[in-house]
Amino acid sequence: LAMIRSNIWMLDALSRNPQVQVAGLIVCCSYKGFTFKDNLTLSKAAKVSEQMATFKYVSIMGFRLTGAFMLDQPAYMTWLWAVIRLFVSDVIRARFHLCGSDYDKVKAVLPDTSILPVCMGGKVEDGGFSWVEEQVANEAKRQ
Repeated sequence: LAMIRSNIWMLDALSRNPQVQVAGLIVCCSYKGFTFKDNLTLSKAAKVSEQMATFKYVSIMGFRLTGAFMLDQPAYMTWLWAVIRLFVSDVIRARFHLCGSDYDKVKAVLPDTSILPVCMGGKVEDGGFSWVEEQVANEAKRQ
């Protein structure tokens, strides 16, 4: 439940960002070392009702997803996407990319690659934790 709440909080904070409101959001996920067993563990950690609440919340957020890049994805994600892509619109297919270890695909669409973590060829050394701390401080000021 804490993971779901933190994701919703983070999405809410992102929706207030003027850059995200104008340009949309690009999501980059690295699955290096991620296994099928890890996926099962994560899916069991959140109840279906909690997952549905998250998806519902995301669908009413005030921003658009302009791209989703899955890096170093396990083979089962590639197979799963091959089936799912048959049932989604051309717009979704154009925004969702399985990149494997080709980080250049992400760098080609980002105007500033320095915002990526170091492991993806960027300059952010803390994995984005400083942004989270800044958002928590802003939230404390508002209350």
